[in-house]
Amino acid sequence: MAFDKKILDPIKHFLIGLALTLKGIDKIGHHAVIGSIILGFGIIILACFVYLLITKRASSRFDLVLHWFEGIASLFTAYIYYDEGSKYLHYVFLLAAIGFFISVYMHSRKHR
Repeated sequence: MAFDKKILDPIKHFLIGLALTLKGIDKIGHHAVIGSIILGFGIIILACFVYLLITKRASSRFDLVLHWFEGIASLFTAYIYYDEGSKYLHYVFLLAAIGFFISVYMHSRKHR
């Protein structure tokens, strides 16, 4: 059973928004500024997910902005995990951020 992009993109946005929201709530006590930023990005991404479900209209600019938010929030999350001394988890979020920024670059080249 093959999934298409119309199904996987909203699921991806939901999972990332949920993970960032939970991480922001968890870290707001230790890192007030960065935790608040991560929480804010997570809530924005979840709100965009709900918007996409309700309207069923995804534009290329909307997708591009979401990827920027996800990339920046992933960088902040990688920093927090690095600061906490994790062994490998900060690399996962760093790779995710790099993937989002590559996606932004490829998306902007495609839609020129």
